Amino acid sequence: MRLMVSIGDVCNHVANELWCLLTVVKSPLTLVQWCIPPIMHLIGLFLQNVQLHIGTVRYVEMMRVAPNTCPDTLYDTFHEMLGYAKIDMNALDKITLIPVAVWGIGTLYLRDLRLWTKIFCCAAILHVWKGVFTWITVLKDSSGWDNCKERLGDTIKWHESMVGKSWLEVAGNAVGIVFAGYEGVNPVRFCADMVPSGHTFTAFLFSLGMIDMARRLHVILPRVPGIAVLAIAYPLAATLFFLEFYFVLLNHFHYALDMFMAVLLVLLFYTNAGVALFVDWYVERFKKEEDRTGAAGMIWIPTFFLPFCFFGGHYMLQQTKAEDVKEVILAGNARLQDIYEAGKGGQSDEGSSPAVELAA
Repeated sequence: MRLMVSIGDVCNHVANELWCLLTVVKSPLTLVQWCIPPIMHLIGLFLQNVQLHIGTVRYVEMMRVAPNTCPDTLYDTFHEMLGYAKIDMNALDKITLIPVAVWGIGTLYLRDLRLWTKIFCCAAILHVWKGVFTWITVLKDSSGWDNCKERLGDTIKWHESMVGKSWLEVAGNAVGIVFAGYEGVNPVRFCADMVPSGHTFTAFLFSLGMIDMARRLHVILPRVPGIAVLAIAYPLAATLFFLEFYFVLLNHFHYALDMFMAVLLVLLFYTNAGVALFVDWYVERFKKEEDRTGAAGMIWIPTFFLPFCFFGGHYMLQQTKAEDVKEVILAGNARLQDIYEAGKGGQSDEGSSPAVELAA
């Protein structure tokens, strides 16, 4: 009986939370703030997919004219070590979506607009750059030309029909195929979309979001529950990411380079000062002065971010005035002090020289 009551309480709590999500918005502006980040992510995803189709067209063109004696894949050390096994791509997609779902539900439950904005901002940037990298340098698909043709299926006819056409025409048609698909197939898959691995940076980015969310809970909860949250979050995120990483390599869906590059790019963007300051500006932009938190661009440096492990933790940024920057730059550096004195040309400190303003 207690179990039934407990389940009923959970269901009521979930229903109340869903209703709260719909009614918590105190103003249309708050709703807009929550809606813009996922819209920004969708725009980035759209721009990526258009560019991936352009890259696929170039790859199909390259393989159609390539000599039969030319290897259809690049050598990869990890592929050689692990061998090959066919993995169901639908199952792989579902593994990738687990951290996305856990992070999304948790962030909405906690009403954490900062984490919500930061993750979607990083994802949008990564999607756009993946699209750019795909067509500026066309790499041979890591699974081989035969697997590529199998993956594309009948939609390869569209890519073949684009061969020889101008970039502008291919891009225009790619926009259409992203929206409408091809002969009932939607979405249309890609080939040779190598650097970086989209599966990997999605799984790793949202796994980072899960851990970041858990760390924020750890800070505000009592000691035992806080440790329990971390004890669940870290193994779950690590397990999901390891499975994604291993299966993608085993299936030869990406080169190892693509996957390690994805991890590196996620870490660089997630700990980027520009992203942190943008998130702070975005969240605080429309708040009243008394409601602003003054978070000043909070950055989390993961303790597993080699080689910066010893600096792991949360940091706060703030904008520094030009005069303060000048003092920090000149402090303890005799050479810069000499250059400053020479550039000042005997002027008093009351008037800043153009050279100092530029340097600051």
